[in-house]
Amino acid sequence: MSIVVATADTPKDIESALRLRYEVFTVEASDTRYANHVTRTYSDPTDTQRAKIVIARDGGTTVGTLRLTFRADGPFIADALYRFPLILCEPVTHPGANLTAIALVDRVVVHRSCRGRGILPRMLEHAVELARARGCTYMVMAVAAASARMQSILDVRGWFSYHVSDPANGWTGRHFYQRIGR
Repeated sequence: MSIVVATADTPKDIESALRLRYEVFTVEASDTRYANHVTRTYSDPTDTQRAKIVIARDGGTTVGTLRLTFRADGPFIADALYRFPLILCEPVTHPGANLTAIALVDRVVVHRSCRGRGILPRMLEHAVELARARGCTYMVMAVAAASARMQSILDVRGWFSYHVSDPANGWTGRHFYQRIGR
């Protein structure tokens, strides 16, 4: 089958994304922070209040998903951390850049049976299109240390890594940003 990437625009599409998250985050990775074991979904209020959910389908099955939120709609979790490199570097390299025109990519999941098939890059391309349509200049993302494959994909695709967390703060991984507009 061929993979189709789109914005989840029906309750059924959104539910399939939240169920895939549950399967990967809760069952596979043992992260229960946002798990609802009754509905077998993994969700927080941002999903329904102000996010765009991108899904990848193989036939009728959702095999990948990511969440896209926009800084213009309200601050991100750890907002200062995501804006820090932009505030520090971008005014020098890109004078007049809009530092609030940021899109955050998170909750990225690809079903284990479909990894290595180019699904993540296609979902990111769709997310970039959505962010540009909203007038965003930057995309930011945090990637857990355990997701070496995702970090490698971002490195190859020109994302800039600007922060490596340490275990003392409860999370390890790298933060990335990419300039997507003027």
